[in-house]
Amino acid sequence: MAGVLIRSGSSPYTSKAVLRLEPVAAKALEIGGELRLQVRPTEPENLGGKLDYSLGPGAPAGTSIDSQTGSFSWKPSVPGSCDITVFAVSRAGDAQRSETTFSVQVKNPAPVAVDRPPVLMTPDRQEVNEGVRVAVSVLVKDSGSSGRLIYSLRPDHPDGVVIDPATGSLAWTPKKAGSYRIGVVVIDAKNLRDATTLDVEVKHVCQPPVLEPLAPQEMASGEVKTLAASASDPDTPADRLHFSLVGRALVD
Repeated sequence: MAGVLIRSGSSPYTSKAVLRLEPVAAKALEIGGELRLQVRPTEPENLGGKLDYSLGPGAPAGTSIDSQTGSFSWKPSVPGSCDITVFAVSRAGDAQRSETTFSVQVKNPAPVAVDRPPVLMTPDRQEVNEGVRVAVSVLVKDSGSSGRLIYSLRPDHPDGVVIDPATGSLAWTPKKAGSYRIGVVVIDAKNLRDATTLDVEVKHVCQPPVLEPLAPQEMASGEVKTLAASASDPDTPADRLHFSLVGRALVD
């Protein structure tokens, strides 16, 4: 790109030094950054008079230079490469003129690393009978970007459910029929987390009643004795029990 012309003012002073601007090294920055630099003559002490600075034609939009001090600034908004020219004109009577050109490379900002949370897979629905052990491995679809994972259960899980915090292996032996939802949570080292639910359908299995044993009895011939048989039903809810005699009494 071309530079900006600086027009000189008038001054009775006639400089004997030759006006030359210091070279400006190539610059590089990202969009969103700001480029600041100072354009200076090589021998300011010998010039005697002040300089007028300006930018050459075709300078990128947003560039500016202080016409009195040569202070340059720019905040680029688009990526690309360009050449920027700065002119300086002496205000002394000789009206010397000099220029310098420097290149600028503008880049897109480097992508910012964003931590990914872990992502759990939804376990398959389980159907089991009462008293049958459920064993499920809760798997991750994406382990995220923050290292070690820790598994846990939601507070409202059924009694007896356990999970390995390191592997996500879940186990449970249900005792009562019904539909259950077991919430599982995984968390990584940066407190990023995900959750899923295991659905379990537990089917009722009728259990036989348990009859308490009767103690041996002794009684005289012709004696009548009343015994109370006791039994319980392990099912929940318990069924109503009916008692009856099986076989015949032994006669000696």
